[in-house]
Amino acid sequence: MKKFKMSVVILSGLLCSCSPVAAQVPLKEYFTAKPVICGPIDKIIDSSKNLGEDPLLSADGLTLLDNRTLSTEPSKYVFGFNQKTGTWTLIELLPDGVQACVIGKGTRIKIYKKEKGINL
Repeated sequence: MKKFKMSVVILSGLLCSCSPVAAQVPLKEYFTAKPVICGPIDKIIDSSKNLGEDPLLSADGLTLLDNRTLSTEPSKYVFGFNQKTGTWTLIELLPDGVQACVIGKGTRIKIYKKEKGINL
């Protein structure tokens, strides 16, 4: 019984001494080499069309280059969406006009709209 009590005391001490140190350390921005699927524009767009996705919105933007600077030529970003299945694909059409990349894919989209008096 003495060993059991001692084990409980030690275990309690260990549990109480644990602190969420990682949660207290502020996160910093960092660069990463995230793998993305790239290829000819028609093949990348077909991968979205094959899922029954239609363009929902598009936007122009700049791409971060390998040397950590922004491109001078804008890319076009297209968000494809299938209303029936809920699938979506975010595609970047590169400025060279030949290549495109799938930035992300998923399901379940939520579209926010700003209502008067509510800050998101």
